This record gives sequence, C-alpha cells and structure tokens, in this order.
Amino acid sequence: MWLSLTLAILSLLVVLNVALAKSRAYSAPPCRAGTQDVPACAAYIAYLSQALRSQTPQATNLGEGVAHVEFKILASGAFAFVRYSGSSPAHAEMALRILKSSRLRPPPGPYALAGQTFQFH
Repeated sequence: MWLSLTLAILSLLVVLNVALAKSRAYSAPPCRAGTQDVPACAAYIAYLSQALRSQTPQATNLGEGVAHVEFKILASGAFAFVRYSGSSPAHAEMALRILKSSRLRPPPGPYALAGQTFQFH
C-alpha cells in the first residue's frame, strides 16, 4: 500500500512539474508595440530591426521609394503573418524578399508582432 501511495504521489509531482515547466516556457508576454518596457522584448525588437537592415541591399535599380512590412514571428522563428505595401509594387516586393531572406531567432515570448519600414534610394 505504501508503495502504491508513494508511486501515486511521485506521478502527481511529475505531472505538476511538467505543467509548471510549460507555464514558464511562455512566461514572457508577446512582443509587440507597447511592450518596449519589457527588457526581453525591447532587445528582441532591436535585434529584428538590425537583422532586417543587414539584409537590405545598399542600392537597387528601383529608384526612390518606401516599403513597409508587418509580420508575426512564432516561437519557432517562422513567419505566420505578413502584410506588405510600398510606394510601388516593386518596392513592396523588395521588402517582402528582404523579410523572406532573413533567418530570425525565436522571440522571447510565444510570438512577436513587428513592422519595418524600408527607404530605397
């Protein structure tokens, strides 16, 4: 009887530890506008901006223009949602290519919502 009770208590403790570990996995809030005061989110948003700038070509043959992308990055680092626009379809497509060519690390929370504006010269 004591062995059964001990095993039942151990099993319960394992289940509780697993549940606690899962709750800690996403204890950080999603990173998006308004969470800049969360240090992990502020650092991640700065990382995103730098990572996208590093993928932006120095010069294009598109001429002057602007493009903007908005996106959601899942915990896996994959994009789940992308919206893009630009001063011309070519500028918008260039911004999308920049985004797709970037390999981003996962956000600190369950996901991140972000946007980036590109100026082309």
